[in-house]
Amino acid sequence: MNIGKLKKILFGLLIGSSAVIVSSCENELNPNGEYRESYAVNCLLRCDSTTQFVTLTKSYLPDESNPYSYTTDPFVHGADVKVYYGSEFIQFRDTTLEYFDSVRYNAKKSVYYAPNFQPDNNTDYEIYIQLPNGRKLTGVTTSPKTVELEKLSCSLLIEENKLASYSYYWKTNNNNTVYIPRLTFTYYKTVNGVKSQGIITIPVEYETRNGVSTPIYPPASKNPYVHYKGDAFRKAFEDISAGDTEKWNYSIAALARFDLLVLDMNLSAYYSTATSNYGEFSVKLDESDYSNITNGYGIFGSYLEQGINISLTEEFINTFGYTIVYY
Repeated sequence: MNIGKLKKILFGLLIGSSAVIVSSCENELNPNGEYRESYAVNCLLRCDSTTQFVTLTKSYLPDESNPYSYTTDPFVHGADVKVYYGSEFIQFRDTTLEYFDSVRYNAKKSVYYAPNFQPDNNTDYEIYIQLPNGRKLTGVTTSPKTVELEKLSCSLLIEENKLASYSYYWKTNNNNTVYIPRLTFTYYKTVNGVKSQGIITIPVEYETRNGVSTPIYPPASKNPYVHYKGDAFRKAFEDISAGDTEKWNYSIAALARFDLLVLDMNLSAYYSTATSNYGEFSVKLDESDYSNITNGYGIFGSYLEQGINISLTEEFINTFGYTIVYY
């Protein structure tokens, strides 16, 4: 799982959560059972951002067997939403985003948000929500610590020193923390005098699937390292101009970027629960759902993204027929 995919999952947890509660009935055949009102909270504090969001939704019982037939947004308005740290707190406000779910609700997305709030690293936070009906929901998180990224041989890439793999390591004091690494570079393409910019995420390797070369990106892992195969690294650079003989129209930024997403214990536990390894043909009937919300469901977690710049040499860039761009 790469960072881009994880961010989509995190964003989905943040702005797309709702709960459908279905219970069993002892004496009659009823696929819905007795309706039980429940609430779901999702708040992922981002330590490298100054704006934070919270979603709050309630369970619903659709009239039909298809839950997508229910088109009323289950967002709960009018709640008192605070995040405490020590003796201080941040008040979240009810608002809407310029985001439409045309399939389900055909409306802007409602959220609670707090501007000008950037959580600190390695700090305890507690979310406190009082619903309009008086019910209270809470959860706690400790924001992750920054890690020390070690500089390695891949900080400079030269064609005469082709490595079998390029590796990054980082120091950690917690073996249960989950990390998502990403290595990217920026390129520019000029067409008819107009320059456009693109950013490429480098896979750790390529696999041939059904005769097609498929990029494999680094998964979320507790390992404090990641290895990129040298051939995959070079292929990522080659592919930006695949089929184009005019290589001189391409230029590469002199600095690549290695980023690391560091998850707190709640998100790490959620990931571990969601990606438990089973046999290829096994079926788990008692699949568990991770939640750290008291009196409700959902996740209150935190994460941070940090990184370092990686120097690319002109000799390396020139081997592809490209030019190098210095900032």
